[in-house]
Amino acid sequence: PRSLAAVCPVETNLIYSPFTPFDQAEYTALNNATDNACWWWAICLLSSADAARVQQFTAAPLVMGLVPITLKDIAWPERRIISISHKLRWPLEIIVRALGAVPSTDTFTPEEHDIFSMRLYGWTLKLPPNRFIFLLAVSAFSLLLTYGSLAVMEVYSKRSSLGCPYPIFILTWNLLAIFPAALETAFPRPDIEEVSQPTPDSNPSPKFFVGDASPIQGRGKPWFVQLVWAIYYVAGTLCYSSIMAVTVIELFVWVMTSVAVTVASKLLAFFLCMA
Repeated sequence: PRSLAAVCPVETNLIYSPFTPFDQAEYTALNNATDNACWWWAICLLSSADAARVQQFTAAPLVMGLVPITLKDIAWPERRIISISHKLRWPLEIIVRALGAVPSTDTFTPEEHDIFSMRLYGWTLKLPPNRFIFLLAVSAFSLLLTYGSLAVMEVYSKRSSLGCPYPIFILTWNLLAIFPAALETAFPRPDIEEVSQPTPDSNPSPKFFVGDASPIQGRGKPWFVQLVWAIYYVAGTLCYSSIMAVTVIELFVWVMTSVAVTVASKLLAFFLCMA
């Protein structure tokens, strides 16, 4: 069989060129016009890279795989719960949950909120209506802008085996959060009051509620709701970790773009809850 050096196009500069998309038609021709051009691109790129660059390409998907679960599930858990005075209408609640926030009508003491959150609530409540609407529109526009940035990054920097059949997997994964969020909204946490039976020598225990508000998405819900969220995060990890042959600057921009998407999502969710 022919060596990869004989089969692959001579594009050694592509290894060190950030934000340079590959020629899909050129690599499709290597595999009888199938949809595996991205695989051939990665194989040819890795085969022509030096040992140090191969190590870098190997580490990139490990870093990228941590991005979705860290930003959407692990980071800043205390700021994921948004206190509201009344229950949101179900379409709005689905959107808020899909954006990564958890609306809650529970009463929280100042000790349960950090200082930043308390100041943000107080500052928002004092805003005049026209300024609040402006900030809501700005946060919505910011989210659309960061979503567009994700799409551009995938087209120009994805370098993944998933990029051939469908070039915007990461953006689609963010949008598909609407489905587990809708399922979680359809099955609200139980509010069953549990009271222990009194004995002749004791008073009734105070009532408490099952399924207290939690920043963990799906906590206290039926098992299939938690399973759907788990599948969603696993799929996100797989999509992100498929981004493999990227330079250091591309990896940095990927992480910063994902952080921007997370911040814009949380801000929009907050303003929607305060509306």
